[in-house]
Amino acid sequence: MGLIPAQIIGTGHYIPEKTLENNQLAKKFDITEEWIYSRTGIKSRHIAEEHHNTSDIGLYAALDAIKEANIETKEIDMIIFCTLTPDMLCPATACILQSHLNAYNAACFDLEAACAGFIFGLSTAYQYIATGMYKTILVVGADLLSRFTDYEDKSTSILFGDGAGAVVVRACKENSFMSFVLGSAGSLHQMIHIPSSGTNKSSLSPFLNIKGKDVFKWAIKTIPDIVLSSVERAGISLAEIDYFIIHQANERITVAIAERLGLPTEKFLSNISDCGNTSAASIPILLSQSIKNKIILKGQKILMIGFGSGLSWGASVIEWKL
Repeated sequence: MGLIPAQIIGTGHYIPEKTLENNQLAKKFDITEEWIYSRTGIKSRHIAEEHHNTSDIGLYAALDAIKEANIETKEIDMIIFCTLTPDMLCPATACILQSHLNAYNAACFDLEAACAGFIFGLSTAYQYIATGMYKTILVVGADLLSRFTDYEDKSTSILFGDGAGAVVVRACKENSFMSFVLGSAGSLHQMIHIPSSGTNKSSLSPFLNIKGKDVFKWAIKTIPDIVLSSVERAGISLAEIDYFIIHQANERITVAIAERLGLPTEKFLSNISDCGNTSAASIPILLSQSIKNKIILKGQKILMIGFGSGLSWGASVIEWKL
């Protein structure tokens, strides 16, 4: 028996209403709005309400995806919640989401690969379906980075926002998934980290720390090769990719990657101007927006790639079937 085909049959996203605009940060740090935008491509970012947890914003995105997929929550066999900002260390945020959805047939777990998390989760979902173990899986990417951002630090407070995205993956007659490439470079783990967030108490800092220049250099050197590996594994050429959805880390990174690949930036979908860096949520949010706005159409090939803390990366080529 061969692998069972699978597709994304529903997408969803949630972006909080409250925004943190460049003019607010410019006044705080005595800089200009243009200074922030020129270095990041960001004009505003969204901040969740204080009473919202990661499971709450994940719920809104999940309900959106479930509605689009036209399924009942009892049909969900598994929930994979990709986040680096869980509601608490235990139980898994996926279990809390399950209770909100009343998805009582689902096995649940969290997956932490930071900004690459959604692709890791999507790969995991595909493998469970392809091997026949499960039929319908909900994958959520959600983060509340505002809770771990030091708003006295100019370099990080201008980058991060909150948000959630979700997809429903299901066994189907035609396969949408053409390739996956996953990887990690643990020797670079201190490039992006939250020092005092687990059992390691060697630091008192509870905030996200990022060596931006080092990450930029690594990304523009490494990501193009991962893109090429992804299309090669998919058995197609780079020219056959209709759109790229790259983790929305920094617009300068995206532009530099496009230039290194010799591709027009128009092929690289973006929402960083309005959303900032939303970690595990950035790819599913942008995918959902692009589907709902009919930018991505049936038959088009999409390459998604996430990268971040770990350092870890994940890429996937899919053909959109709906």
